[in-house]
This record gives sequence, C-alpha cells and structure tokens, in this order.
Amino acid sequence: MKRILQIDETTGETVNVFASVVRHKHPYRAEGFIQMSQQQLMSLAQEPVSPTAFRVLMALAALTDYENWISINQAELARQLCLAAPNLSRAISELLKRQIIVRAPGHGQHRAYRFSPTWGFKGRSKGFQKVMDEFSEAAKAANTKK
Repeated sequence: MKRILQIDETTGETVNVFASVVRHKHPYRAEGFIQMSQQQLMSLAQEPVSPTAFRVLMALAALTDYENWISINQAELARQLCLAAPNLSRAISELLKRQIIVRAPGHGQHRAYRFSPTWGFKGRSKGFQKVMDEFSEAAKAANTKK
C-alpha cells in the first residue's frame, strides 16, 4: 500500500489517499513456472549430458528462483535424488562445463548457482535483459580465472 497526497482543486485542501496495486497472477504462470529455450532443449537432445547430470538439471530447473537464482544444500539435494555426494558433484561440474549453470556467491552450507538465461528464465519479462547481462559478466569472470 502506498500513501499519496492529493490536493482538492475545489477547496485547496490536501487529502491523504492510500493506493494499493493488486497484481493478478497469470493462470498459467503459477508458482513453479519456468520458460525454457526450445533451441537449447534440442541441443541437449542432440548432445546429451550424462543421465545423472540430466536428473540434476531437472531438479535445479525445478528449484530455480526468480531471475534464475538457485540456492541449494548439496547434501540435501543428493538425498532427495538418491545420489552419492561425489556423483552429484560430478553432475554439477558437467552442467557448469556446458555453461547451463554458473557459480554464484553462496553462504554457509548452501551453494548458489545461476541457471543460464540462454537455457531458461524465471521472472518478469522486463528483468530478462538484466539477467542476461549479469550472466555474461559472471561467465567472463569465470573464464578469466582459468
């Protein structure tokens, strides 16, 4: 809710008004909706990742938050997917190498990644270019560390 000050043109008095913007959710964009690139999906079908990396990719896509942030506890994800920790780590490394995800600063036991916006996007359409720019910068930084 936002407080707005208006002036009554007839009397010259100031009037306090409270305005509230209500955004209705799109019926097909309920929580959990992510847009995917058809071209990248086809490239994945033509040059597949390992079966374990594919499972991890699907889980990470399901866990992607707005503007493509993914914050995970790897031990918990391994438990949910019934994977040994080293197998999960190898699968994530494979996705990083293919630039499907990129590392981001994490905290505590949580690792943070960003789902590549060239593969998919979760968020408002006007935030897409911002995420593309941020992802490009992160990818450049990662390449200069090699």
